[in-house]
Amino acid sequence: MFKKILVSTLLTALPQFVLADTVRFENGETLTGTLVSLENGSLTFESANAGKVTVDQTSVTELQLDTPAAVQDKDGNIVTRTGKLSNGIFITDDKTTILADDITAINPAPPALPKFSGNITAGVSSSRGNTYAESGSISAELSYETVKSITVADMTYAGARSRRDSDGSKYTTEEYLTSGAKHERDINPKNYAFIDGRYKTDHIANLDRRMIGTLGLGHRFVNNDVFNLNGDLGISQLHEVYTVDEQTDTTDSLSARLAYNLDWVISEKLVFKNNLEYYPSTEDISDYYMSAKAELKYRFNGSIYGSFKTIFDYDSEPAEGNNTTDMKYIAGLGVDF
Repeated sequence: MFKKILVSTLLTALPQFVLADTVRFENGETLTGTLVSLENGSLTFESANAGKVTVDQTSVTELQLDTPAAVQDKDGNIVTRTGKLSNGIFITDDKTTILADDITAINPAPPALPKFSGNITAGVSSSRGNTYAESGSISAELSYETVKSITVADMTYAGARSRRDSDGSKYTTEEYLTSGAKHERDINPKNYAFIDGRYKTDHIANLDRRMIGTLGLGHRFVNNDVFNLNGDLGISQLHEVYTVDEQTDTTDSLSARLAYNLDWVISEKLVFKNNLEYYPSTEDISDYYMSAKAELKYRFNGSIYGSFKTIFDYDSEPAEGNNTTDMKYIAGLGVDF
């Protein structure tokens, strides 16, 4: 009876000893236990002797996975595998070879989603005395991110006025509002479908309104914590209304949309953002509208930052008497939330 109990106990415990992961370090030491995760250059391992430890991935020379682990590649695809990682190669137990450079994580932590975030930036200036001028701007961005989608809305308003030397009256030199929203739905980790809406009014350019609605597809060329670059291709309906000397000119056209968006975390304090949208008419490619933005953000501490933004607009067929090109420069202080 005692022998049966002993054999039964050993058979129950045996898989626990067989199915154990092993990690070997540069100094020759090894640990046996369970891999918790390998992500962002760090390896977390739990063993009966050392408990849970986290080390730099570069100190690891070999990792033997006897328990199935979730292996994630650069495209975000995840497969569950056992195998051995050494000398820059991961060889699975079914003899599949994966380059270590193509593995972004093993047992990655689940994303902390859904997530709501945003920011507000404002700037003002004023001159009195021999020169009278005042200006102000405010912009805001809101985003809501889930596991499979992200929705972003933005708005920028700027206004300025000066005084005429001849009679001292005050007149508006700048007043415009631009806003928009975009919803992206993942098809897979690299590709997405999107719907986008844009609105703009500019009293100085005699633009009553410009409305653009777009449906399309996008691709994420690079997507990580430091650098993100994605591109869009879609079809848009563009509606413009200009009023000059009480004469209204309305345009409705079907346009293509080609766009890219870039986010670059240069350092812990410095971030650069840039995007461009190009809308050529499907009837006449020489008739097009283009908008580009570039912003440099410097984080002072916590959520407070300084911002310098440029906005470039080009309309190949503007209102009569207006230039095709419009450049705006906006400096301000902002807060993330």
